[in-house]
Amino acid sequence: MTILWVSNGTMSSINIGHGHNSGAVIGKYLYTVNTYPSQLHIAEVSAPQKPLLKDGIPVVIPLGKDPVQAITLGSKIYVNNSGDNTVSIIDSIKNTVIKTLPVGTKPLYMYLSGRTLFVLNNQQNTISVIDTSTDTVVKTLTTGMSPSFAIADKGNLYILNTQSNSVNVFDIDVPTLTEINSDVPTNTYKEGDEIILTATFHKNIVTGSQMRVVLNNKAEILLDTVSGQKLS
Repeated sequence: MTILWVSNGTMSSINIGHGHNSGAVIGKYLYTVNTYPSQLHIAEVSAPQKPLLKDGIPVVIPLGKDPVQAITLGSKIYVNNSGDNTVSIIDSIKNTVIKTLPVGTKPLYMYLSGRTLFVLNNQQNTISVIDTSTDTVVKTLTTGMSPSFAIADKGNLYILNTQSNSVNVFDIDVPTLTEINSDVPTNTYKEGDEIILTATFHKNIVTGSQMRVVLNNKAEILLDTVSGQKLS
């Protein structure tokens, strides 16, 4: 594959091998997904025709089978591997795969909304929902036939299903804490005291959601936002 690269009005032609599907930039580095063989290639954005070298050898990161797309979040890169139904998570600082997550069958497309990564499993008619703060699959959504594209707008996730000629709409709006009150005056809490906390969110909260409360700037507890049960 050849990339036409334009920098400061100058165009250059870059040959980067076979089957490159996607690319991403973090800082000064360009990462390109190579399908055959399954690797992530690295070069500096200022000189994309020159691969990053270590001890005179180009630096490449091995991926799963038939990688498709690269999405970046912070220093991490997520690549969906359609041939072995996984997502590779790469640390771009160390240039190594730090985790491989199993997802559904034929993950051909990914979409990032905030810190949530949605992986569209084209041949399973599902979406694997990845929490990028823990890099775990936290939920699986059911779609129409062959989910192929996603976009989010105003708290909704829209999924285009090419085989069933349909669109799914999912509510992905995260409840936002708008107000929290305590029946104990500020900075007067003592260990052993009973406290009633009243939390208000901009929309109904869902089972399993959590909130972290700090008392007197030091005592930190984790609560279930539905039951108020202490979790840690």
